[in-house]
Amino acid sequence: MRCQVLKQRFNHHFLVDCPQCRLHGRRKRVVPRRFDRAGVQRASRQGRGLQRSFVIGGAEAHDILGTFAAATGSPWRDRPAKDAEGFMVWLKSVNAQVMQQRPDKKPGEWKDQVNQAGSTVFVLPVLVPGTLLEAFERIQALVDPVARALMTMFVVSEVHPFMYGNGRTARLAMNCVLSNAGLSRVIVPTVYREDYLLPLKALSNNADAKPLIAAMTRIQSWSAAFDYGVPRDRLRERLAACHAFEEDLKSYRLVFPEPAG
Repeated sequence: MRCQVLKQRFNHHFLVDCPQCRLHGRRKRVVPRRFDRAGVQRASRQGRGLQRSFVIGGAEAHDILGTFAAATGSPWRDRPAKDAEGFMVWLKSVNAQVMQQRPDKKPGEWKDQVNQAGSTVFVLPVLVPGTLLEAFERIQALVDPVARALMTMFVVSEVHPFMYGNGRTARLAMNCVLSNAGLSRVIVPTVYREDYLLPLKALSNNADAKPLIAAMTRIQSWSAAFDYGVPRDRLRERLAACHAFEEDLKSYRLVFPEPAG
């Protein structure tokens, strides 16, 4: 139902027109300003301070502690930047935290080489600061915190400003905005990997945000459905029962948890 409401109200467009910006000339659709998220807010109030932002299974072993520290510590957990310059400082600091155990990957430094994923070439190194400065203004223009969170995540993913750890940096930035607004954070489990990445590509390549809105709305609702105050082994059992840790994406799909008895 929530996804349908989002699609019906899906009428806000952004054109990033910075002459030095890779996003120039593309219209980026984002989530509308209002939708009913009472259930998500209730779950956030119940689990606030206990829920953790993490991607199950995908991180390199070296980076897990750094990612956990960034997900749970200030300012990365719930204090997003207030201005464009602060946004760039925030991104550098969180990437440095995530990648701190791998100094050879230049943690917290803007990339100095072109990076790409498959056939997708990301923003050129020389254009990274200008693109982020311009994009931040578009992010701040959004009123709804979910819209700001998704736009923040998309911008960091699209720019890919660092050599490594861009996906984790993008999701931490998204969850920081959500936590600041008192909303449920988002967990992207292993089994949901393609459901997350393919909509990002659809927005990047085809200017179609509907798949991303649907995917992220669904996974936020799923993330909010767990009680993060239970013992860790019980929480893991519930996550496993939902196929969260499965890597065989052909045989398993994400399911929602049964209501707690």
